[in-house]
Amino acid sequence: MSAYIIWDSAVLNGEGIGHYVGLAEKSLVPYSGRFLIQGKTPTAVEEGDWPEGRMVSMLEFPNMQTRERLVQFSRLPEGYCGPPGRTRCESRFR
Repeated sequence: MSAYIIWDSAVLNGEGIGHYVGLAEKSLVPYSGRFLIQGKTPTAVEEGDWPEGRMVSMLEFPNMQTRERLVQFSRLPEGYCGPPGRTRCESRFR
């Protein structure tokens, strides 16, 4: 059964976004993951307000085990955001 990650993020260093996107896409390959939604601002929110400057993304994985392996990878210092000082980002997995 497919498993998903939904997260919201804010780019803190716009100059480095291209580098970040490249890292994110490459990091999905070993986990057979793919973006269903990549860095979009919601056009409608059912309840409350969407924080300005934040984007939403959604990933799909073939199963929960591969999803969990990617979550563990993303918590490492060399995870999604790459080495310190390159691209600054803030993400929250859901």
